[in-house]
Amino acid sequence: LRINRVDPTTGDAGTASMNGFTLGSNGTTGTANANITVSEVLIYAAAHDAATQNRVIQYLGRKWGIAV
Repeated sequence: LRINRVDPTTGDAGTASMNGFTLGSNGTTGTANANITVSEVLIYAAAHDAATQNRVIQYLGRKWGIAV
């Protein structure tokens, strides 16, 4: 997981099912709503290298007027 251009975070899902995608809910149970604003979500089949990630982040920052 990488948000903006900070160092990536890795983890282990253990025995949890990694199927699907949930945005804006409690990470513990996945049932509590979160107060968020989302402009765009990109989901890829595989992880990009850091250079490609930076290009995507910079493009989206320009597109949405966000300094990154």
